[in-house]
Amino acid sequence: MAALATLEMKGFEALDRKLRRLEKRAAKKVLKRGLRSGAKVIQREAKSRAPVLTGATRKSIRVRAMKKQKRGVVGISVRTSKFDNLFTGDQYYAAFVEFGTSRMEAKPFLEPAFEARKHEASETIKREVAAGIAREAKAG
Repeated sequence: MAALATLEMKGFEALDRKLRRLEKRAAKKVLKRGLRSGAKVIQREAKSRAPVLTGATRKSIRVRAMKKQKRGVVGISVRTSKFDNLFTGDQYYAAFVEFGTSRMEAKPFLEPAFEARKHEASETIKREVAAGIAREAKAG
């Protein structure tokens, strides 16, 4: 399933140049750690917005590494399913809440969480990547 929302970051050029100077494995580790930190910002917001009946939907909101789409691309997602298809898994009904059905109005919580926190997530990613680059440069 395609991403519902993507974060396009501006002002990342200097960090990108520094990342490219690192060994590939170290650069990937730094980038994944930064992306995960940014995704956790959105995860916290999504959990606060998720409807609560039993709490299962709220507990199911996870940060996951995305499957490799193409060489050199790293991705992290915030979702309620272990799988790419949001309509599978124990909390498959979370997708019905997010998107609605022919019999139920949508009550989105993931996309509004993304929209509310995308700038904070972007800044967190930049900060964490810069810190990771500094750590790797010191270690190497």
